[in-house]
Amino acid sequence: MLPPAPAPDAVLFRTMPWRTAGYFAVSALATWAAVATADTIIAAAAGSLERGLEYAFSLRLLVPLAIGIGLGFWIASPTRAWTRVSAVGVEIGSPRSVLIALPDVETAVRRDRWIFTTVDIVPRPDAPVALQEAKGRLPMLRVRGGRRGYPVWPALYAGGTDAFTAALAGHGVEVRRP
Repeated sequence: MLPPAPAPDAVLFRTMPWRTAGYFAVSALATWAAVATADTIIAAAAGSLERGLEYAFSLRLLVPLAIGIGLGFWIASPTRAWTRVSAVGVEIGSPRSVLIALPDVETAVRRDRWIFTTVDIVPRPDAPVALQEAKGRLPMLRVRGGRRGYPVWPALYAGGTDAFTAALAGHGVEVRRP
């Protein structure tokens, strides 16, 4: 269950199960393709190309697909990952949340990488961060270039990255690219 919204104008961004499942399925299939290619090249170098192809294209295609889809649905369950933008600040949850007041948000750094786009919400160095009461783990904190930030994956949200960055910009948060 999500904590109450900090302001009436809060816009909630939640992960979408099908989008998240697709994200992880594509990631798992890309990994499988790399391994299958390596297996085939090694088998060809060893002189048994047919055996390498047979091994690479057996049930190994279904396993990463099933794992990716299952992991995607697990991560996208209703209270797993969400972000809320309001006049009070940016709230990042998974399911416990961190609230960063708008004046304390220094910038949002958008890193476009196809479906792997991330936006790092970077608070000012001396900014206090409020923890909302809930059960579960806190959102991930990442350090890049000596600065701490909270990464979010808006490509998994309804509306996508553009809607999320527009909500941030609409509340005065500078959205930039590295």
